[in-house]
Amino acid sequence: MSNDFFQGRAFIVTGATSGIGFAIAKDLASLGAIIGIHHRREQKEVQAEISTIQSLSPKSISLQGDLQNPSVVSTLVESFVQQIGRVDGLVNNAGAIYEYGDFLSLSSEAWQNTFAVNTQSPFEWMRAVWPHFLAEGGGRIVNISSATVGYSGSLRSVHYVGAKAALEAISKVFAKDGVQHNILVNTLRLGLMDTPMHTRTPGYTRTHLEARAKIVPLGRMGTPEEAAHWVRQLLGENGAFMTGQTISLSGGD
Repeated sequence: MSNDFFQGRAFIVTGATSGIGFAIAKDLASLGAIIGIHHRREQKEVQAEISTIQSLSPKSISLQGDLQNPSVVSTLVESFVQQIGRVDGLVNNAGAIYEYGDFLSLSSEAWQNTFAVNTQSPFEWMRAVWPHFLAEGGGRIVNISSATVGYSGSLRSVHYVGAKAALEAISKVFAKDGVQHNILVNTLRLGLMDTPMHTRTPGYTRTHLEARAKIVPLGRMGTPEEAAHWVRQLLGENGAFMTGQTISLSGGD
């Protein structure tokens, strides 16, 4: 695959200032792509990460918005297109799990927020970029899901598993319609990855993470860079004949 493919192309990466999203944004920026750097926290809190991406791709811009309120998405997409002039691809990476504990005590708020961030907001991002893809003759979408959908996770994370399963189903619907417009939509299922998301989840500790890593068949967590590599393949020339697929990067889980 020629790295020239990415030169000047414009991609929005959600959750781009931490963990997997940061790795994806840096990788695409290093290839000459312009990045819409979506983040939830205030810009001053993530300025170091934004600056790192912009040092690789100076035209990249910040897109700040809390995806617990998915209505912000259309405004962010329009802002990106206004400033950059186009959008060629979208990586729906932002994700979160609210509360990790007994499903019998799971709050309605945790359920709603988990679905808002992991299902509704990716839907809104796809819906918002779709007209631009139609106008430009095509586009690429990669949605980040979880290997827990494949092995059902646990009742402590039932809301997260359900939200990601819904995202995978939605992805296939978008892919089915997108083929006639050269819009390719694929899903990357990630297994246990070494990112800050796990230990930021209330009720989930580093001890839980290390114990879980021991039962991954390959005996370790994946890295954000490994995830970024596969996103690059799906967005680039190697992904030109693939759509509607779910690929698992999970260490054998």
